[in-house]
Amino acid sequence: MENNLQGTNKGFSLVELAVALVILGIMASVMVISPNVAKQTAKHEAERLQEYIYRQMQKSDRTQKNFQLEVGDTYVYINWGNNDTKDKSYKASSGYKYDPAFGDGDGKYNPNLKRFPSGGHIKIADADGEEYYVIIEAVGGGRIRISSDLNPTS
Repeated sequence: MENNLQGTNKGFSLVELAVALVILGIMASVMVISPNVAKQTAKHEAERLQEYIYRQMQKSDRTQKNFQLEVGDTYVYINWGNNDTKDKSYKASSGYKYDPAFGDGDGKYNPNLKRFPSGGHIKIADADGEEYYVIIEAVGGGRIRISSDLNPTS
C-alpha cells in the first residue's frame, strides 16, 4: 500500500488568511467603538427615571392608591398610601446624583386628579457636570418631560 500525498496541501490559502484578517478587523473595530456607544448620559438617566415615574403613575391610576416620591442622592422610593411600605426597586445608575425640588405637595401623586398637584422637578447630574431635569408639571394632566434646561425660553 502506497501512501499518496498528492492533493493534500497543508496550510492556509491566501483567501483564507484574508478572510481571517477581515474578521479580526471587524472585531477590533467593534471593541474600540462599543465603549463610546454604550456610554450612559444624563439624558439617558433622565429618560430612565421619567419612564419609572410614569409606570408608577399608571399603577396608581389602576389601583386608585396615592403615592409619594421620596428622592435621595442616588435613589427614588415610592411610598404607597398611608402605610410605610416603600418600593425600593429604583436606584440611580453609577455616577449619577439626584436633586429633587417639589412644591407644597411634596411629590405626592393623586390618582383622582391624575397628576402631582404641586409639580416639581428632579435634577440629574453626572460626574462630568452634565445636568438634565425630569420635570413633573402640576397642570396639563400632570405631564412628565425631560429637558437640559429647567426654564426654556421657547
